[in-house]
Amino acid sequence: MEEKVTVSEEINFIKTYIQFQQLRMTKRLAMNTHFDNALDKQKIYPLIYQPFLENAFKYVGGEYCINLEMKLIDEQILFRLENSLPEQIPEAKKSASGIGIENIKRRLALLYPDRHQLNIRQDEKTFIVELIINLDFGDL
Repeated sequence: MEEKVTVSEEINFIKTYIQFQQLRMTKRLAMNTHFDNALDKQKIYPLIYQPFLENAFKYVGGEYCINLEMKLIDEQILFRLENSLPEQIPEAKKSASGIGIENIKRRLALLYPDRHQLNIRQDEKTFIVELIINLDFGDL
């Protein structure tokens, strides 16, 4: 099984990834992030959030906005990612469950069995991912 990393290391990776993506995106992208200062030394498996970020940058459109929030609530990490969608989404892309999402669902089931909640929803203008990971004593 993979080695865990600190949440602060994962957040630094996320910030670097966002900076890289912003270099190649148009200037009109509105990127809003909030990382709870309480997220620091807790341990998580690396790259859990990466597929969701990749999807957000791949499919952003319309108002061209991505909102990301990570916070600690009790012993849970809440990751919430929202991206605006293009006005016209090709039929092939309307599914809220592509191969990347299916892969991360399997990975979460292996790494955090009965210790996570993944909620994905989509309306006409927005795609929203909420992932809650319950930390155990070994993660704190």
